[in-house]
Amino acid sequence: MFESLLEQLPVVSDFLTAKSSSAGSAWSPAGRPRAARRKRKFFTETLTLISGSRFWAFAVLTLMVAAVFIADLMLPLGLAAGVPYIVPLLASVYAPGHRSTIIVACICTLLIIIGYYCSAPAVTYWMALVNRSLAVGAIWACAFLSIERKRLGEALRESNDRLQAIIDTAAEAIIVIDEQGRIESFNRGAEKLFGYAGKQVTGKSVSILMPPPHASLHNDYIARHLATGKGRIIGRGREVIAKKSDGTHFPVRIAVNEVEVGGRRLFTGFLHDLSELHKIEKESLEDTITGLPNRRAFDKLLAASLSRGITSLLFIDVDKLKTINDELGHLRGDEALARTAKQVRASLRSTEARECARIGGDEFAVILPNTGEQVAMRVAERIFDATQPALAEIHPQSGVSIGVATAAKGTAPAELLRLADEALYRAKERRGRVSG
Repeated sequence: MFESLLEQLPVVSDFLTAKSSSAGSAWSPAGRPRAARRKRKFFTETLTLISGSRFWAFAVLTLMVAAVFIADLMLPLGLAAGVPYIVPLLASVYAPGHRSTIIVACICTLLIIIGYYCSAPAVTYWMALVNRSLAVGAIWACAFLSIERKRLGEALRESNDRLQAIIDTAAEAIIVIDEQGRIESFNRGAEKLFGYAGKQVTGKSVSILMPPPHASLHNDYIARHLATGKGRIIGRGREVIAKKSDGTHFPVRIAVNEVEVGGRRLFTGFLHDLSELHKIEKESLEDTITGLPNRRAFDKLLAASLSRGITSLLFIDVDKLKTINDELGHLRGDEALARTAKQVRASLRSTEARECARIGGDEFAVILPNTGEQVAMRVAERIFDATQPALAEIHPQSGVSIGVATAAKGTAPAELLRLADEALYRAKERRGRVSG
């Protein structure tokens, strides 16, 4: 109601100004806008005061104090009628500011004194004086206790507001859930990460942020932890897959801590989006032209294969790549590399364990774990037969040379690389053939 009146203030003020002007007011034209502004300010401040919580708090306190004062005047002087003043004093705790409690205490003290002289006569004035003195003492004791309570409450609210501000401005997503897996807190970082507003998810199961099958099993995880005290991620970090509001899955690192508040066990999760990190890692291990693993990834793959068992290695060299770059341009050279990668991957059967990588400017490598030399030679022949016509379409003199080498488990990667490089050199001497 008051808000609508405030919105109408400019119209009311202009109307009053116009009426005053038409009635023959003695104001000068220059004074009219100033008078209108004063009226508008007065109405705005008045309605704002009436519509504010402070006004209604003091109105209620005034009525309570007046009721106690009237009762005090009606009762005999000997009764401890000053004690009921403690009720409005305690109610002043809920009024804003410390001054309200002090003001109420002063008014109550003054009214107790007035009531002493205005109440009906009593037989023992000293008893009435003692009662009212005790009432005044109780009032001021309650006043100081109320002020202290207000200070503690304000300090607690300030601490909570400061903590909430820190949580809301944290870069990481912070989510708090209860023992039933219901979301109790969802900071701005979580809103940005998952695409939900805090109000949308508060009170709902945290499983809405998880893809299957973890979504349906999450309550079982919590129940098992509560029963046994053992959890997979409580107290330590772990990488998991999360789900955005649009259904997109993405990797996050989550660390969960458990706290007990008021006899309730709460779980606080700190989540960090790993999408960008995974993208960078993938780019750092992937060749941009062919999409194959690069030399850095190849070295790790080769070392892992040799640690597990016998390994065959194919070195593939694109012949005449420099000629293609010089005569046809680098775009055609990149096309030759892409075609080679495509044909190499197509030649490797799905049943064969293998890893293909681009390890240099015109060199590719294929790792064949647990594969002997004879099988490796057959794979190399398939690659050679598939790649030659594809490259001949770009340049008639282009093709591939393939060197094949095999090493036992535990052989140093550098040794297998040396053997494959020597085999490739022999293949080049045979002008684009396979050599083992």
